Amino acid sequence: MNKSEFLCKFDYEDKILLSSIYDKIVLSEKTGNTIYTSEFYPPNVWNILCKITSQHFYNVKIESCGVFKEAERRIICINPKDYTNYPIKLINIINKSNFSTLNHKDYLGALTSTGIKREKFGDLIVIGNCCYAAICEEIVDFIKSNLTRIGKSPCGIKEINIDNEKEIPTYNFENIVINAASNRLDCVVSSLTNLSRAKSNQLIKTGNVLVNYMKSLDKSEMVKENSVITIRGFGKFKIVEEIGWTKREKIKICVKKFI
Repeated sequence: MNKSEFLCKFDYEDKILLSSIYDKIVLSEKTGNTIYTSEFYPPNVWNILCKITSQHFYNVKIESCGVFKEAERRIICINPKDYTNYPIKLINIINKSNFSTLNHKDYLGALTSTGIKREKFGDLIVIGNCCYAAICEEIVDFIKSNLTRIGKSPCGIKEINIDNEKEIPTYNFENIVINAASNRLDCVVSSLTNLSRAKSNQLIKTGNVLVNYMKSLDKSEMVKENSVITIRGFGKFKIVEEIGWTKREKIKICVKKFI
């Protein structure tokens, strides 16, 4: 597979970064060395990359890591060995103000306002008065020196040992039950959003629905257990299992909503 064919496989705007990944794959294939990206990538890159390499680069294996279980943004490892040492650090950003409450948007804005590119840090998990952030190890010292306030709130930063799983937070979920006419994507989206089938179809048609982090334009796609559905403007959901039927013969589906 040449570089042009490779780039066409992705729904991702930054072709320069994708080109860099291609060059790393080719180099790793020739040398057998383990190579890491120095950026975090969204699912529409690492998910497709795994499929492409298995079909076109037979001597290359791809893995990815975002520190958190269920992480969306991940650093990519090409040809990992038995022990992979990802260039990732986990920091805890602590809101020291007793008078302000900060949310995900506040922490995200504070990080980008330092001049750091979005690709240099991964997912953020906010718990209470602090935010856990996976970041590229090369920017740790920069963040410690430059991120001292979030708005009017003073903040502190502490590194977390990612080798200790007990210190790594997990996403919070809200358990819900939906009633869907069938397992078709349009029916499930309609139930998750409380929109009509027509409006749900429009969401799918316009590329606003992802199934397992990949854009799905097929309204008749059957949704399986453990699938992750992302609906822009409505949130992210994990399909757990079918738990029965309603009196009107609709399927009762247990769902975890990311919060």
